[in-house]
Amino acid sequence: MISLRNKSEFGKNVLTLFTGQVLSQGIPIIIAPLLARIYSPADFGVADVVMAIVSIIASVACGNYEQAILLPEDNKKGFLIAGAATILCSIVSGTVLLIVVLFRPILSSFVGLDSQSSYYLFFVPVIVWLVSLFMVLRYYNLRSQHYRLIAKAMTIKSIFLTGVQLLVGILKASPLGLLVGQLSSNVFSNKALLKTVKNHWKMYSNEISRTSILSLAIEYINFPKFSVPGTLANTLVLYLPSVFISKVFSLQLLGFIALTNRILNVPLNVIASAVGDAFMQKLSRLTNDTKSGRGFFLRIFGILSLVSAVAYIFGVFLLKPLIVFVFGNNWEYAGELGGIMLPLFAIRFICIPLSKVLIVFQKQRLFLYLTSVQLLILVSTFLVTYLAKLSFEGYFRVYIYAQFIFYCFYLFICFWVVNHKSRMKNNENLKNYKID
Repeated sequence: MISLRNKSEFGKNVLTLFTGQVLSQGIPIIIAPLLARIYSPADFGVADVVMAIVSIIASVACGNYEQAILLPEDNKKGFLIAGAATILCSIVSGTVLLIVVLFRPILSSFVGLDSQSSYYLFFVPVIVWLVSLFMVLRYYNLRSQHYRLIAKAMTIKSIFLTGVQLLVGILKASPLGLLVGQLSSNVFSNKALLKTVKNHWKMYSNEISRTSILSLAIEYINFPKFSVPGTLANTLVLYLPSVFISKVFSLQLLGFIALTNRILNVPLNVIASAVGDAFMQKLSRLTNDTKSGRGFFLRIFGILSLVSAVAYIFGVFLLKPLIVFVFGNNWEYAGELGGIMLPLFAIRFICIPLSKVLIVFQKQRLFLYLTSVQLLILVSTFLVTYLAKLSFEGYFRVYIYAQFIFYCFYLFICFWVVNHKSRMKNNENLKNYKID
């Protein structure tokens, strides 16, 4: 059984992360109406393309070793894994910089940017490194249970993001302001999270060596071996549509979607992300008590489902009028697109936190298979759009419905993993009992 103290501790951790997420996501939403009147949909479109590229690369720049930071019982091992992840992301970022310098015109044409906008690609390697470092520091602070520091860093990130975007936009509205905001927000949030690393550096710096880092990298080789392809496929599913819309349709349409995503991602980033982080940390401590782990999983599933259903009902009736009221009539089409997107965000709200079970139980191979299927579905959507010559709205509906069906299947697999682990543990205990 999970003790009341442990339940209280989990709830406290979720609340701390939730508070940080509310502040970090609430500030951009409050400022968003001002940004929507300063920047054009095309400006948002250009920035969204650049950040899509950043997100795709940053998702695998650390070799997914950042996820392994939580797993070792020895704190020194966790520190060394964080070091390995940082070294790897630095190498990847340097390689990306070289590619941008050599092939910028080709890259910009491929993603639908004109020659003038192509210079924004130089933001990619810098922000990739900063975003990757943020992920490493965030997981390391999760391991150390410094939830307040994480919440503080997320708030700092949000303040600098919106503040710089607003200030630069007032001076001169262009995608530059949106991207400088992204860069500065990651710089200052990383600075906040470095406090824990500085303290632990004094403890473990003498024990750091190439051999120790390499041995841990080999010990957790399944993360880059299986998780990287899966994570890359998953990130491509999330961000390739931005590149596809920019290339096939227009940057203006992409700008509408970027704004709608920003609004609908709030509950995902505020609640689902906070629950997911605390859920993974808690479940990793319950891996040997499968009965408690399964009950914990089902309880979180019930809570997420209830919240998702209520949010969906409100969204159906209020999303479009709210967008028009807050952002103006020029953004009315964003409200229409948001109505189409609601089912997908509702199921993702449930699935994303619970999918952490694949990390906790180290099901990297299964994760790879699932995300490969999801990527195949996405590419099929692109092909159907091209062959059937679908309009933008036709493509968008096919994309949303196909992804919704996949996430339902993904959720079923998460249930199966937890139940399968429970049955295996029960059989093992039964054998041990008979032997005794």
